[in-house]
Amino acid sequence: MRLAGDIERRLPIHARSQRAIRQKMLSLREVGRGTASERVGRLAARAGMLTREALASQCAAYRLALGALGLDPPEDVRAVMRKANSTAFATPLSDGTDVALSDLEASADGAFVEIEGFVTAIEALRLADGKLVSRLVLRDPSSDATANAKAVIAHLPHAGVTFDAFLRANGSFNAASALFDGQPAVEIDALSLEALGRASWRIAFLRLADRWFGPQPAEITPGMEPEPVHELKRQLEDDRERLRDCRDAADIEDSWNDYDNLRTAWEIAMEEADALRGELEACLHALNESIPFA
Repeated sequence: MRLAGDIERRLPIHARSQRAIRQKMLSLREVGRGTASERVGRLAARAGMLTREALASQCAAYRLALGALGLDPPEDVRAVMRKANSTAFATPLSDGTDVALSDLEASADGAFVEIEGFVTAIEALRLADGKLVSRLVLRDPSSDATANAKAVIAHLPHAGVTFDAFLRANGSFNAASALFDGQPAVEIDALSLEALGRASWRIAFLRLADRWFGPQPAEITPGMEPEPVHELKRQLEDDRERLRDCRDAADIEDSWNDYDNLRTAWEIAMEEADALRGELEACLHALNESIPFA
């Protein structure tokens, strides 16, 4: 809970910095300073990821704390708690070869590349087979080169990728993409968070928020509450019932053991939250130090 509280206090400051970064990035681009705008754009992309991770961490922290308070935590919460002492905090992610947009078409078909640029067009659509796909066009203001990119089973606007955003993405180069009428395109790499969560406690923790931060918007019936809200209400009601049973139980020893287990789970959750809070503080400090116009 302390982690969630710290995020709530600090995130508005970070958001103001992020807004200033975006304004600077766009103003540099407008006056023809393409290279400088790209440099600030990289900082903007990093700030955007930090914002999403902070919000996801807030959601995950509440889920972890509420789950630990219950006598029967959900399996995903128990899994995160079990991994705390046996799993590395973070694991390296795949990183493609940096390729300028002007040089992209010279890449070998299937090459794993990293590209960056300003989003000049973006849409999310469903194909004839029902598959959700996002496609976009990036532009390099220095060379005026453009490139196509696509993400399968992902709604990129839902993930914060919108018009005029600066995007850095890793993916496989496709010399003739059917989604772009045979034109070259990069298929953005889709990471398996489930696999990453087995090797990284940080990813496993963040996955506690995946119902709100998935690759596509949740399907919600109009006029009804989202299913996660119903689920949380059921969980809280079940916990209240079990606590009442525990309080009214004739076997004092069993009741005491239940309460003791609850206290231990809470202590573990707080230790994990403290570790993540330190990581977040380091990220925010690095961001603030790297703003060249603050």
